Amino acid sequence: PALLQACSRGFWPKTAAPAAPRVAVLDGRVRVAYLSYDFREHAISQLCVELFERHDRAAFEFFPISTGPDDGSAMRRRVAGAFEHFIDAQAMSDTDIVKLIRDAEIDILVTIDGHTIGMRAGVLWQRPAPITAHYLGFPGTLGTPTIDYYIADSICIPSNAGRFFDEAIVRLPGSYQPSDSQRPRPTEGLAREDLGLDRDAFVLCAFHGALKLSKDAVETYLEILRRAAGSVLWMLADDVVRRNLVAFAEAKGIDPSRLVFASVAGREEYFRRLATADLFLDAWPYGAHTTAGEALWVGLPVLTILGLQFSFLLAGAI
Repeated sequence: PALLQACSRGFWPKTAAPAAPRVAVLDGRVRVAYLSYDFREHAISQLCVELFERHDRAAFEFFPISTGPDDGSAMRRRVAGAFEHFIDAQAMSDTDIVKLIRDAEIDILVTIDGHTIGMRAGVLWQRPAPITAHYLGFPGTLGTPTIDYYIADSICIPSNAGRFFDEAIVRLPGSYQPSDSQRPRPTEGLAREDLGLDRDAFVLCAFHGALKLSKDAVETYLEILRRAAGSVLWMLADDVVRRNLVAFAEAKGIDPSRLVFASVAGREEYFRRLATADLFLDAWPYGAHTTAGEALWVGLPVLTILGLQFSFLLAGAI
């Protein structure tokens, strides 16, 4: 955790942070701005869309600021429809966004990106709102004094890890990760024979993006295969990743036929694939986030390990 904090701190300018902005004067609804690159068909929106829809509009006024592309998806339309204001700021400069936030007299600015692709660091460095918080997108400290709070829970940031965060920690009860109750929940999986799976095999599933597959994690997966007779490992992989994993398995003395590979699928089929497996294997040092939540959603158990720090510095790894 100390190393990751140092890495995050090293990202920011070496000059002194800007002074604190104006003090909020609450003369009506509290004005909250969400700043995100991912208001589209993306894991962040998939997790947060119903949270947005359930916000208390009597007490709060929301200003989502979208800095990413409009992909024309149903998710983009649903997110935009969850708010009374929706600001497409993709073409705006950091300076323009800072002015927008200040002119709108935003009381609380929430960045959902963190150290992931599309983060507007120049906006966050300028302290455009009286209170700034970080939530969900990057489960680790941003390493800057211009972020006041990190919204978490007691698992992703244990009590003894708070000292490695530059933000004050706000721990939500239960889990900090929201969920969309309107997403598909399959009543049954797919036919294993159609997926290249043995009907009688014990199917270990590791549907992580390849950038999460550390050498240690893959070695552990293969050792589980070695010890669990009749098991197969089901993974997402393109041609390059597939060749590397097959070669690695052969070098470890594991029959590569026990590795089953899947390509990317649409969400409905993806959820039915998850429901077809028997056990989801987590990765490390950067564990599953949205993917683990999706596995649990369809009733697939997840095997993980509890470490000292949720996140490793991999941009866009959610």
